Formats: sequence, C-alpha cells, structure tokens
Amino acid sequence: MKIASVFVDFQKAFDSLVWSSSWKILAAAGMPKFFVELIRRLYDDAKVTIRINKEGKVSDIFDQKIGVRQGSCLSPIIFILVLDHCIRAAVEACEERGFEVEWLGYADDLYIAGNSVEEVEFFLQELQAAAYYVGLMINGDKTVVMAKGMTTKSVLCKGGLTEERVAVKWDDGIYEGWLRPVVDDDLDSRFHPTHQVIYDDGSVVAYIVKKAGWIQDEDGDKLRITRLGFNRLVG
Repeated sequence: MKIASVFVDFQKAFDSLVWSSSWKILAAAGMPKFFVELIRRLYDDAKVTIRINKEGKVSDIFDQKIGVRQGSCLSPIIFILVLDHCIRAAVEACEERGFEVEWLGYADDLYIAGNSVEEVEFFLQELQAAAYYVGLMINGDKTVVMAKGMTTKSVLCKGGLTEERVAVKWDDGIYEGWLRPVVDDDLDSRFHPTHQVIYDDGSVVAYIVKKAGWIQDEDGDKLRITRLGFNRLVG
C-alpha cells in the first residue's frame, strides 16, 4: 500500500506548451513525419487577439508563440503525448534509484503514489525538470500532498512544504540553492523579506522577491535570480 500521494496540477497547461519541443516529442513517439509536419503547419504563423474588457474591446493582433488551441480535438492528443514523455523520464529516473512510484493520468490531471514522501518528492523533481523543457510548470497552489500521518490534506507551497531550486548571481559568481517563503517571525522588523534562499553551502539569506528575475537583500542590493524549473517537498 502506497503511503504518500500527490495530486498534480499544471499552470495553464494547454497554453504553455513550447511548439518546437512538442513537435520533437511527437516524432520521437513514433508519429509519422508527415503528420508532425502537418501539425506544425497548422500552428505556423498563428495569430491571436485578446478581449480586454466586458464591452468586447480587443487587443491588436499578435503572433502566437506557444500553446495549443483550446477546444481543438487535436490539442488533448498533443498534450497527452508530450506529458507522457515527461512522465516516462521521471519514472525512469525513479527506477534508477530503486523507487516504486505509481501514477494515473487523465488529460492534464495527474496522480502520483509512492512508498514514502522521499519517493514522490524525487518524482516531482524529475517531472518538473522534464516538463520545464516543454514549457510546463507545476502549479504549487493547486497541487495537493497527502501522506500517512498527515491529519489533513496539505497544499504545496503552503506552510513551507515546498522549496524552488534557484541560482543567484553574486558579484563573485553564481550560487545555487532553494527558495522558500519566509516562515521566521523573528526576522528584523525593519526589513520585511518575502522569501529565504537556503544555499548549498548551508547559508540562509532573506530577500524581498521583486519583479521577475530579481531579488533584494537587507542592504537594498538587487541580485539576479534564475528559477531552475523544479521544486522539492520539505516537511
């Protein structure tokens, strides 16, 4: 009996697929070259417009770069084949570790079960690493973890259950670590950090996460931060 389970949700799944990676996966899955080329041509030079208010005002037309069409009967097939590629990569990595992880999927919903939190944590790391290649990101706010001993369901990214792998550029080099929301109430009240980075060397530094790609430390210095595309469960 598996004692740890995760219900995985992806952020804007259909809207996020990277075309170039998806076409390569379709070909690798054995789809005839003719069909892959036909699908690619359906998306070449695709253009979209967005309704921006209730009165029906729309934006200017612009080129579509990623995503598969909502409502198209072809889109779920493309998505399932691409996600299957990511899942297989995660399963193979687990098998190399001797982990026995089971999964069940329907469309963009995914259920994972393992013998321990460590197993499902590792599966999620490998899944996110593979999914990042095709533009998919796990939605931490809607991904739910359940394990033996937990009295209630827990949500990823709530209560310090997840950390995100990041790289921070300092003056003397780039350092990797894990980014997590601040949970320490004893931090200096004059500085109101939103997150901490637990660096691989053991140091812990508090930051305010600014606009995409930047964080600010206690001295007001801004540092470039790169999100490396996968999370891990903690606690």
